[in-house]
Amino acid sequence: MKRLVVFPGDPLFKYLKKGEIKERYWNPDDIFDEVHVISLCDNDTSPQTVQAFAGRAKFFIHTIGRPNPLNFLIIRQRALDRCRQIEPDLVKGHGALVMGYFAVYCSERIGCPSVVSLHSDHSILRTLRAAGISNISRGLYQLAYRFLGLEHYTLRNANVVVCAYEFPTRHAKSFGSGQIEVIYNRVNVDRFAPVERKISQPIRLLTVGNHIHGKQPAAIIQALPHIAADLTVVGQGPLTDRLKKMAQRLGVSHRTTFIPAVTNSQIHTVYQQHDIFCMSIRYPGICIPVLEAMACGLPVVINQPLWEALPEFLGELAIVVENTGNGFAQGVNRLIEVPGLIAKTAEANRKCVLGIAGKIMEEKEAALFTGLMAKNRHEKERREFIK
Repeated sequence: MKRLVVFPGDPLFKYLKKGEIKERYWNPDDIFDEVHVISLCDNDTSPQTVQAFAGRAKFFIHTIGRPNPLNFLIIRQRALDRCRQIEPDLVKGHGALVMGYFAVYCSERIGCPSVVSLHSDHSILRTLRAAGISNISRGLYQLAYRFLGLEHYTLRNANVVVCAYEFPTRHAKSFGSGQIEVIYNRVNVDRFAPVERKISQPIRLLTVGNHIHGKQPAAIIQALPHIAADLTVVGQGPLTDRLKKMAQRLGVSHRTTFIPAVTNSQIHTVYQQHDIFCMSIRYPGICIPVLEAMACGLPVVINQPLWEALPEFLGELAIVVENTGNGFAQGVNRLIEVPGLIAKTAEANRKCVLGIAGKIMEEKEAALFTGLMAKNRHEKERREFIK
């Protein structure tokens, strides 16, 4: 009986609201018999609504309350007590701050391996530059936990730090992480695949992502007056109303369709109905929507990264533009005007993403978990033999 404990990045009701319920997300190749999520909130959704996360395993959700500076030690003790009751073979935490810290802290005290999943480098200055002064509260939050030593402890003591792309690896190394693995976000390339269809007239553009500072598609909407195209915007957030008003002000609201959310089980059909994918993002690395668009055989128009010469993974396959309305207009119009460029770029993107197909990444993660558990089991047996 193999058991996994997960400290997720958010309460599961937030994953459900965004439609981000992915098959075997926490149970690669169904190697675990039980998956236990320790959710840092007071009330969460039921396991049945998000069972896909655990694949064929029995799924449990344990709520222990939301930590803050006044109750932090109490919540930490609750997490440890719950882990001792569960007796997991492995503990996984998302991020290098609270969730990752709890995962490493608990795993060390119950004697099992820990894995920390890193999707960001938690750079305070980089966060402020990407999202602006509006994100100062998040920067202060990170600064406080860094001052308390959580990030250093987490990254230095986790058995393995798994990065969702290459960019955070340098951050993990700077904190003294031992084993670091890059496992890209899983994309089912059989489901996310090109379909036979003619290029639309007018061209159909798509962008997918949260409407927050640093990710919102304002520049893409600003490009519409200069492009013979319609735009579908999938996503929601605090900036959604502002984006809708922008479309009205620019006179393109009749060519802009806003869709708050699409479930992961259906989002591939949205990609397949469009011709070009656009992404305006100030954060480093490569986000899931870009990988999904590549798998569906869409050319990608994306702004130049703030910290890299070219977008990670996409590299020269991307149509790289300035993060302005004129920049995105020029990139899209180039694809439209150069004969065969859409088809050529789409084919290259699909071929590239096959190298990190979801099944390949899932097998890599399953092998990593299995190896950690086997090593821990052998060490316990050796200690018992010595006694």
